[in-house]
Amino acid sequence: MLVGGKVVQQAHSTPDSSSATCAGSTADAPQRGIPVPTLTPGASPLPEERRLTGTVKVPDYPGEGSPVIGTVTDSSLEYAELGGTWDRSKTQDPIFDGFTRKQEGRQRALVKSTQVDEDIMAAAGGTGELRGVAGAVMDERRRYEYPRDQAILVDVASQPLKVDGHDAWLLVSEIHFHKRGVPSTMDLNAVLVVDTGRVRPSVLWVVLPETNKKLWPDLNTLVASVQVL
Repeated sequence: MLVGGKVVQQAHSTPDSSSATCAGSTADAPQRGIPVPTLTPGASPLPEERRLTGTVKVPDYPGEGSPVIGTVTDSSLEYAELGGTWDRSKTQDPIFDGFTRKQEGRQRALVKSTQVDEDIMAAAGGTGELRGVAGAVMDERRRYEYPRDQAILVDVASQPLKVDGHDAWLLVSEIHFHKRGVPSTMDLNAVLVVDTGRVRPSVLWVVLPETNKKLWPDLNTLVASVQVL
């Protein structure tokens, strides 16, 4: 535990994949002679959590981005299939993957889509309010895709949209984390939830790592391409 950049409490656990609980307080004095650990070479401390309550439009990320080589049809949505460094989009088993389509890019970049499941709808209060659903999807992805209790969400955009005449909500967040063997310490995550007229809305989830910012314009490409079937 770091306070003011100094170690005030420390815990160890082996092997590396296990967990160690460390209790401490800002009132604790720094421990002498204990160096500040570095989980990832050159990594900086994680920022403070920030969740938007107002409306902020998604930035127009500069750059050429990836070419569009086709379209993907899934869960009442149609959206761009990306080329370049991206693999082809593939059908997934929702029972094992949680999504029905997936496209993978370099350095852990992902595009996935599916219909929002009942558990996420319940986590959002069960009302179907799209902003709440988008936040519940983002929270679930952080919980399942990033180190437990060590990933910080910093919202950068949250806005209502009209997708092919249908109500939608776009939430974009930076997820900051440290994970052994992963060079990126921040991924840009985007969740687009669309009311397609079905019982539950559909969702497009995009992950673009900081270590490959050339892909960040792909977020704008994907969002602009979405249509409702």
